[in-house]
Amino acid sequence: MKNTLTWAGLSAGAALVLGTVGVLRVTAAPSPPAPSAIQEAPTARGTPPTPAPGARAPSAASAAAVGPAEPAKGSATSGSGTSATARGAGTSAPSPVPAEPPTLEGTATVRVRVLSAQQGTPVANAKVVLLRGPITPASVLESVQTDADGQALFASAHAGLFDVCARGPGHAESCESHVGVVANGALSVELRLPPGASLSGRITGLDGAPAPGVRVVAWGDEMSAWRMPMEAVSDAQGAFRIEGLTPGRVSVSPVAAEGRGMYRVLDAIAEGAEGHADLQLAGFTPVTVRLGRRAGKVGKADVIQSVTVGDVDLSLQPDGTWRGPVESGSWQLRFQGSNGGGVLGGRQQVTLKPGVLFSTRVAVTPDPDYRRMFIRPDPTPREPFELAGHVVLPDGTLASGVSVAVEQPFSGACGNNPRHYTAHRFEGGGFVVQPRSGSPQTIYAWLPDGRAGSVTFSGEPGEHLTANIQLEETGAVAGHIALGPEARGEGPPSIVIDDRWHGAWQFTHLDGSFLVAGLSPGEHVLYVKDVSRRFTVKAGQRTELGALTQPAAEARGTP
Repeated sequence: MKNTLTWAGLSAGAALVLGTVGVLRVTAAPSPPAPSAIQEAPTARGTPPTPAPGARAPSAASAAAVGPAEPAKGSATSGSGTSATARGAGTSAPSPVPAEPPTLEGTATVRVRVLSAQQGTPVANAKVVLLRGPITPASVLESVQTDADGQALFASAHAGLFDVCARGPGHAESCESHVGVVANGALSVELRLPPGASLSGRITGLDGAPAPGVRVVAWGDEMSAWRMPMEAVSDAQGAFRIEGLTPGRVSVSPVAAEGRGMYRVLDAIAEGAEGHADLQLAGFTPVTVRLGRRAGKVGKADVIQSVTVGDVDLSLQPDGTWRGPVESGSWQLRFQGSNGGGVLGGRQQVTLKPGVLFSTRVAVTPDPDYRRMFIRPDPTPREPFELAGHVVLPDGTLASGVSVAVEQPFSGACGNNPRHYTAHRFEGGGFVVQPRSGSPQTIYAWLPDGRAGSVTFSGEPGEHLTANIQLEETGAVAGHIALGPEARGEGPPSIVIDDRWHGAWQFTHLDGSFLVAGLSPGEHVLYVKDVSRRFTVKAGQRTELGALTQPAAEARGTP
């Protein structure tokens, strides 16, 4: 599994190895939907972008004074690791850098090969999807079935940034997260599917008669959420069967012509087993919710983000009401919103009867459950701008097989949270990413062999900018960390090299494998948990440390 989790901590004094930047051009573009706000990006050293004649020059960040961060605890352990030159990234025949920047306006080719993780054999009739954003039970997935050789081809996929996931008969989900492909480009992905489970059952209506044509969508539970749901459509007898489920607890959502039913949480299904569930729809009720204005309020207007009944989202109508069909029963009605940074919210119990119109008016008030435990939403979220360009090798030719990372919006509990980055893998040397506007942003690029570079500048919401990033003659270190269950919620532990974090050039997968690129040639010391290792880096090479295990208690000097 590749790039299933990208996470890194970066101190204010992080040591960065930076590349140079090519020509930058600015063109007008429509503003995309506004995402949530982020922290200020780290500053960086390097050559600022040069605008094209007549274009606005972006504001580059100035050089940052570096200071060592507190090192991780642990006794030093000797060991240089083994060095190996990474192949396939920038090692083929040199290619000139195209004059025109890449774009996401167009189509591309995506090839996916699906294998069994246990046998290594092709998985036929597996469902492969491109996931481009949040998925709901009503979503129509962009999917292709694999052939007898386990191959799936998206011949005219829209260029963009997405995840690639697959499931198949007898096999559970596997994904490669955060990949990208530019217009007229190509991308190849290999997925190895673990063993799976299946679910069968029967759907009936309110009168107990079979309910044909109902989509039954299966999801993971909250503790083991899947990215890709699986589904089946009930036949004339109301029967359905879903293959390719991830073993464990399963949530099922029936989607009928009248609307989407509530989630049903089923018992856990073991690996290789088939679970069974008979579901009865309770009938649907048209629901209308009106949110009242707050008397005597001052300042910014109320902004309501969502209104839900049970787990079904209602839709905002032109007249300001929220409406939608909801399965009958006793449910909780909730709304969430904000006002000038303040949190609004409320809930009430409602009882719905089949076919009986339900309408109610809800007073908008501050959320009584809000206890200032989390940072308030930014009232002016920073919209993204678009940066397109090419990653250039130190000799001036085009790189291949690059990863490009940008910082993600900040969210979560109060405190000194680490920075969070998303790194997209591009098969070629061209890239298009979407940094956040509002403050200088650093865009990082690297190859598997450790050569890395970055650029820092600002963009206005909705702008299309272009810049090339030139790599430096640096190297990388790689290894494997044993991760516990807490890593899913907290992220993997910080890797500290030479008393510093290395930002977006450090990324760790869900299986505990890691790589830190952008390291200058020479001797270094790595700390993670209670482990420390000395190693040597060579330019354009990756030093492999293997598995990093914690020392025994007596070796650490603990009781």
